Amino acid sequence: MDETAQIPRRDAWYAQLSEEERWAVYERALRLPYPAVAEYVKKTYDVTVSRSAYYRFQDWMRPQLSARRLEQAVIARREAKALADRAGAKKEIADAFVAMGSEIALRTGDAAAAQDWIRMAAALVAAAQKDREIELRAEAQRLDREKFEAAEKRLAAVKSAVEDARKAPGGLTPETLKRIEEAAGLL
Repeated sequence: MDETAQIPRRDAWYAQLSEEERWAVYERALRLPYPAVAEYVKKTYDVTVSRSAYYRFQDWMRPQLSARRLEQAVIARREAKALADRAGAKKEIADAFVAMGSEIALRTGDAAAAQDWIRMAAALVAAAQKDREIELRAEAQRLDREKFEAAEKRLAAVKSAVEDARKAPGGLTPETLKRIEEAAGLL
């Protein structure tokens, strides 16, 4: 693409808009009919757009769209990688973020929107990981409680066997010793 195609005519209505403003108008032009876009431009930028000037604007912007989308996809990919790295995401999740960001940017031509979606996805993944960690902690606490209760039962059985041995006339008999060892989990 030659450089003159990227510089608007001086007398074009869109020449007074910044590049980002032009892209915002063009994104609307891709989705909305002329009257809606003309009204938006009038309200937002106080510029009146004729129908023929509107279509010249579209003709001027159309060749730049592919390059813009690729550029936005590269930006989104870079940001997605950085976000995944900061979050300490696993490689599979990081790769999914990068792919998602690139796809959204290629479809919409908007790296900022792609980054917003990636941030939301990262927040969902982080929340799911946090929930899983809470579940794992709860399961570990349940297992610890079961172990503790089993240990208390063994201790109570040992105490009972020892008391029986004290009360018995012959002291510690082989049967009582066996009961203590079983209760203590030694057999």
